[in-house]
Amino acid sequence: MTRVALASFTTALTLLGPASGQEAAARSEPPAIDWRDAQSPVKNQGHRGTCAAFAICGALETFPGIPGDLSEQLLYATVKLHQKEVVQWSRTLGVEAKIGEGDLFDVYAPLFELIGTCCESFLPYDPDPKRAGDSVPDELKRYLELAHVAPADLETLRDGFGKYGFAASDCTVLDAATVRDAEHLKALLAAGNVAIPVGYAVYGPTWSKIGEHGNHAGDGKRVIVHPGMMFRFARAGEEAKSYADALVDCAQRGESFVDAVRSGELVTSKLGADDEYGGHAVILCGYDERGFLAKNSWGAEWGDRGYFVVGWDYHALYAAQGLVIAGARIRNPALSPFETRSRIEQGRFRTKLRPRGAGDGAQWQLSVWMEEPRDANWEMAEYRVDVRGESGDWREVARAIVHGGAVDARTGAPWTIDGDAFAAIRASESVRVTVRIGDLPLGDLSKPDETRWLRTLEFEPFAPALDGAIDLVPRR
Repeated sequence: MTRVALASFTTALTLLGPASGQEAAARSEPPAIDWRDAQSPVKNQGHRGTCAAFAICGALETFPGIPGDLSEQLLYATVKLHQKEVVQWSRTLGVEAKIGEGDLFDVYAPLFELIGTCCESFLPYDPDPKRAGDSVPDELKRYLELAHVAPADLETLRDGFGKYGFAASDCTVLDAATVRDAEHLKALLAAGNVAIPVGYAVYGPTWSKIGEHGNHAGDGKRVIVHPGMMFRFARAGEEAKSYADALVDCAQRGESFVDAVRSGELVTSKLGADDEYGGHAVILCGYDERGFLAKNSWGAEWGDRGYFVVGWDYHALYAAQGLVIAGARIRNPALSPFETRSRIEQGRFRTKLRPRGAGDGAQWQLSVWMEEPRDANWEMAEYRVDVRGESGDWREVARAIVHGGAVDARTGAPWTIDGDAFAAIRASESVRVTVRIGDLPLGDLSKPDETRWLRTLEFEPFAPALDGAIDLVPRR
């Protein structure tokens, strides 16, 4: 859990009226959306206040050409270094200040555009809090303890590793009033935004033990977060009630529970000490009749394999901030033609496979990325997909040549497989992907058949049933 100054949440909880979208007529969105299959694997932030970094990286990991495991460590360290410099500047003006542990998206977004992050393998995340020695000056101690990276090292990391990010024009920070507009978020999810980071006010002890305190889902699991995990509720002169009893009371009076809390008709009382309340960021990845489907960063053992449901009332009362990322940026390296060819021939290419949709609308999206801090600016990718059935013979079901994007707008060459080709994949026992990487000698996109192929990558066969996005590693 991110321990943050609760004052910022308190203002949002007590001063805001109903979100505009909740007062408007319901929009014609699908009754349910589920993008869990499009997410990267669930991660574990450990006992550090890094949830916003995990939520932002997790959302970025759903874009084509982006690794399925980005470095939260670099992103968080960048924010802490920036804050350390601000603290030092404030102290020179005689203003007492210190680095905080947790931050929300408005802090990360502008720095992400300037610096970005890298593949996890280049700066792995350390889930355990660190303690600096007594001899370390105070202005450095808190930074080193939180960021886990020395300032001198970070300067090098900025230049070499900040490859993935987003432009300020491609992201929108949602304030509390906007993020509580459930219909607005449902429309975004229905439109194809598969991962929306959202920060909530939370009470740590109940969230950490959701299996004991959450409401039951349809399958019997306690995975629904509800307002009773934050407070108890009472009317003037009456004893405090649980959320369930308060709901019954409101129904008998013909009033909305959320409106009763907002108006002060229902007064809240805390479940524990003040320092056990704080803020936590997660990823919204769908919705159904119970609330928003969400991905947490507390490991796959928590909730339902790391996922849970934010109940409608909880979201309406305690959502604090959101972030919508419309596009990813892949920084282009400045390489000579010789360096580019050398990196294509020797670099560590990966193919990202992301499932999307369900039923007749199900599809796969393939894209390419390189596990190098300064990769090659390759131009073209050719994908070939073969399947194997009961006979044991392989047969080709799909092939395509895709451009990797302009020098200043790289895309990872995304290619979508659907229709008959995808039906053949789902009916098979095993799938095999082969990718060729090359460039266009004259840069003429109208003649993809003239591509000069420089590298062929063969990937290990795999079963077509996938729980989420995966990164394929070539055969040795």
